[in-house]
Amino acid sequence: MLHGITGIDHPVWAVADMDKAKAAFERLGFNIPGLGRHLEWGTGNWCMFFEEDYLELRGILAPDRYLHGLEAYLEENGEGLMGLAFGTDSAEASRQSLMEGRLHPHELKSLRRNLEWDGGKVQPEFRLCFLPPEETACLGSVVFCEHRTPELLRRPEWVQHRNACTGVLGMRTACSRERLDPEAYRALFGEAAIESLPDRLRVNFPRNQYLELFLPGSSSSGALNEVILQSENMQRTRDCLRSADVNFSEQEDDILVGPESACGATLHFCPQP
Repeated sequence: MLHGITGIDHPVWAVADMDKAKAAFERLGFNIPGLGRHLEWGTGNWCMFFEEDYLELRGILAPDRYLHGLEAYLEENGEGLMGLAFGTDSAEASRQSLMEGRLHPHELKSLRRNLEWDGGKVQPEFRLCFLPPEETACLGSVVFCEHRTPELLRRPEWVQHRNACTGVLGMRTACSRERLDPEAYRALFGEAAIESLPDRLRVNFPRNQYLELFLPGSSSSGALNEVILQSENMQRTRDCLRSADVNFSEQEDDILVGPESACGATLHFCPQP
């Protein structure tokens, strides 16, 4: 795919209360191995790992340190999806490709975090290439993420979840007609990845993942800030949510959990392709 994108690596939530966010997602049936503490920033996270991607709940641990816009997002919007990371095998190669495509990526950043769990601590490392928000309209904070130590995040016991979730299939959001610029997304994702439809723009990624940007008011617009997750057993997903007394709705074979239960974003569970 253009600029070395390998897929959606992880959606990023902004959360105001780390303990409450962890409890909310554990109630939804996710396995959260331990607290991550960014060494270069004043932020921390809870992550829910799958075989090829994950979910990140990011909160403030040290408010006097660099927070990468988390405090501003929470003040303006409250909890919710503040952005997403695209996977890349080389952040440096992606940055060079983006510049050749007349985009304006920032200088590469290195980031480490201590990931703590009952059995000890590991220190995953990442190389990051951020894009300015004016070139990623409607997507929030966008980063190309190169995992330097992927083996540290894929322990077999960490990728098993009571709700039967096995990975991130896609994301949806609404975008005004004025901000929905197909040419900008073609520059970012490539012509072959884009589908332009009357009420939305769809971006297709490797591993059957996708991103959909809907025009508000269209008849099929779906929920704002929606993450689509694949389940290997929808009955297990349904039973897990019911056992925790989580409110959800059903659309044919799919299950939707509202933002009041998922820190400001809708979770859309669907059968694994």
